[in-house]
Amino acid sequence: GITDTYIRDHYQLRAILESSCAQLACENEADLSTLEDIMKDAQRMIETKEYAGYADNNRAFHSEIWHMSGNQKMENMVSELWNGLSMGNMVTEEEYAKISYKEHEQIYQALQKRDRQASYDAMYAHIMRSRDDMLTYYN
Repeated sequence: GITDTYIRDHYQLRAILESSCAQLACENEADLSTLEDIMKDAQRMIETKEYAGYADNNRAFHSEIWHMSGNQKMENMVSELWNGLSMGNMVTEEEYAKISYKEHEQIYQALQKRDRQASYDAMYAHIMRSRDDMLTYYN
């Protein structure tokens, strides 16, 4: 079954890889227009209380950042990890969407500034918060 150690290991690896993707996106001065559209969609979903669609938006946000890293191997690895463990029905869709969106805003703003460290840190904190939610849920 899924143990605490499995969850910790899984999220630690994801945090390292996804944070590095965000950092690389800054270094590459990647085009943010797709990410901006994803953020606008998320904002609209929250304003109109369409929380059910947020999980797909969340996936799109993360995969765009993996893509923006310009590292295909890393993109593939993170994508595989992403499919390995799901949040399930831990928190309400509304709660999940609002917390996630706030964190996505911080990541997006750091990417806009091309701030490598802030991008890394914001993504790392976002993934670790997901890990903590998951640990709370499984315990």
